[in-house]
Amino acid sequence: MGKYDKSDAELKHTKANYQVNKLAQLNDINWYLFIIYYVVSICAILVIYFQYDLNKYVKILITILFLIYPFVIRSIEMAVLKGTEFNESLFYGVPTKEKIE
Repeated sequence: MGKYDKSDAELKHTKANYQVNKLAQLNDINWYLFIIYYVVSICAILVIYFQYDLNKYVKILITILFLIYPFVIRSIEMAVLKGTEFNESLFYGVPTKEKIE
């Protein structure tokens, strides 16, 4: 075992604090983008409802697609990411770390 180095411990502590702060900042940005998406999609839905003469069922379908899009695309994104990580670990022979979601 190595000797305890106070400057190394402080450096790691500073790095951990920076990463926690950066993660919180990115989560805030993600939340604002989520809100902006729904505001824009509600405006688009209103424009579609009042300016286009479409069938009632088509309007309902477009509304549902606008509202569930972020959740569907996130699921697809995670599936592609997991597949890529699996292929990378298979190719390099390094096991992936299990993530708790």
